Amino acid sequence: MTFKQDKKTSKEETKKIIYIISWILLLILNIFLLIDFYIVGTIIGFWVFFIFSVGSLRRQDFHMRFLKIQIIVLFLFILLNPNPVYWSEQISRRWMDNRTKLIEPNHSYLPNVNNSFQSWFSDQNGYDFKDETNFETQVRTIDEYIRNEIFIYTLDPGNYGGYMDHIPSMNQIIASKDGEGYLHDDCDGISIFTASFLIYLGFNNTYISEVTYHYHVMVFEEDIDPKTEEGYLSGISLYRGRVMAPPKSDKVSYYLFNQTEMFIPPTRPLYLSILEITCGGSMWMYDVTELFNGKLFGLPPLIGIIPSYIVMGILIYAISLLAVKGLMIFVEIGITQRKRAEIIPRNKLKRKKNIFIIGTILFSTLFLCNIFSNMQLSSTISLTLINNPILISMLSLILYRMNKKNLEC
Repeated sequence: MTFKQDKKTSKEETKKIIYIISWILLLILNIFLLIDFYIVGTIIGFWVFFIFSVGSLRRQDFHMRFLKIQIIVLFLFILLNPNPVYWSEQISRRWMDNRTKLIEPNHSYLPNVNNSFQSWFSDQNGYDFKDETNFETQVRTIDEYIRNEIFIYTLDPGNYGGYMDHIPSMNQIIASKDGEGYLHDDCDGISIFTASFLIYLGFNNTYISEVTYHYHVMVFEEDIDPKTEEGYLSGISLYRGRVMAPPKSDKVSYYLFNQTEMFIPPTRPLYLSILEITCGGSMWMYDVTELFNGKLFGLPPLIGIIPSYIVMGILIYAISLLAVKGLMIFVEIGITQRKRAEIIPRNKLKRKKNIFIIGTILFSTLFLCNIFSNMQLSSTISLTLINNPILISMLSLILYRMNKKNLEC
């Protein structure tokens, strides 16, 4: 074997090593993301984007292109999980049935909460809590007290160093207490605290329910079996979120858990929950619509509704153009100079034209999804379920076309 052949063989071996390492890292990161953020439909949607992307890449320099896919996932991972301090605990708490360990009815902090609650209830109602006989009044009063007197709703990034969706322990919830005595957390922290306190008070048939982007508490009377359809539908849902606004949606749960068990409710087939998670319509209905109308940044009260739409439209369009530019760089990195000369046009004007056309298509896709979201907010027609597939398909098509020589980008 000649020196030239040895060098070629060595190069091929290096490519294989890069490919194997990239594949392993990609798999680990995706598993982490799916466990950590599986309720966020766009993460599972990213799998579809990944499959389309890899399928669209030419076999030449595949190892380098695969490495670039891994870098994108790494970027997404760091974007959603910017604080490595919490990585280990978060994947542990979400793994299998470890959520059951989050509810702590024997926590040492709860007796003090009980003393405060009993005094508050007596002051509010003129009689002791033990004399209240209506079950629903009891649990809803406890929920009201915790949310209004104990907590100030605070999004996770402000509490946990930018972490987008942090599931806290009881100790972390209590550690958030401010100078005025209020605890700070979002729906999951409030629900964990509420469920722990309810069970501490003797409401043993208490569970936490998870739905799209939201935790809430469900309480059942002692003689009710929540694993039966009739029993489950008789439960009392506390702390309904805005994503549960449609009628009877307080009986929607992907699963329920307390300190001893975790189960899928009898009225909610697993395939339906997976479909809803994958499509992630709630994100479009609220987060994206509020991005387009400027409410996410508090613009309407400052400059008006129509100017807010105009400003945000221009901003989102600019971001779309930058995203296309980024995808072009993604396609170009790692290819030889000869291939680069074949793919990348020497005419800068033509290159800018391609960015403009593809960026406009991407913005139009986002705008169409926003229209579907607004239609669902004002009617019972569910169109947001197709938003993620539309966007993922469009991104995949754009990337596929960018890998074709005839697009010249």
